[in-house]
Amino acid sequence: MQSQILATNLQIEANTRETASNTKRTAENTGALTNLVKRETSDDPRKELGNLGWSWSQESFYDAVATDNDVVVNLFLQGGMRLTSHGYYEYGLNTLIATGAAHGQLVKLLEGQFIDKKIINLTASYAMMSNNRKVYLIAEKLLATVPDGVIPNGLSLNPLTVAIWTGSPKISNLLKEYGATTEPYCAVVEYKTDRCLINIDPLVEAEKYGITND
Repeated sequence: MQSQILATNLQIEANTRETASNTKRTAENTGALTNLVKRETSDDPRKELGNLGWSWSQESFYDAVATDNDVVVNLFLQGGMRLTSHGYYEYGLNTLIATGAAHGQLVKLLEGQFIDKKIINLTASYAMMSNNRKVYLIAEKLLATVPDGVIPNGLSLNPLTVAIWTGSPKISNLLKEYGATTEPYCAVVEYKTDRCLINIDPLVEAEKYGITND
């Protein structure tokens, strides 16, 4: 009887050791799998963006820059994204410059050459930048110089002009280094005829209208 009990206890002990061993192997395998998944997540910025709820698109990248979301912007850059031409967003550089919250990100993008040079000189309607008081006021003053009876077809500004008018010397200098034109350009044309009404020189208009780089 005792030998039978001993044999049973030995069998239970053996089964327990085997269960413990299996449990350990399962834990090790699970841990290895978990570590692998973590590595895949951290090594794939596009996947990580998806995990954070961001789609891989120019629109999302623009929004991340505009809201100064450093973590998300860096993931986009690691994944190979650039600020480029894409519908409305090809004019977005002007709006981002007018939005002070985006300046830190723009410095990073310009210094790292993460902006498509095709959009460096694109002009956009000043109405897109109406949230910036300096830009809005100087634009209104310019439009007020149009002769009576002449209908202007809006006013368009390039990124360098916006940077100068918003008092952003760092952005201005980086844009010039990047290839932004400092030459005068037609900012206001006449409705229907496309006759140029106002030329803007980005480097002198700020002083003329009392906009200082403060």
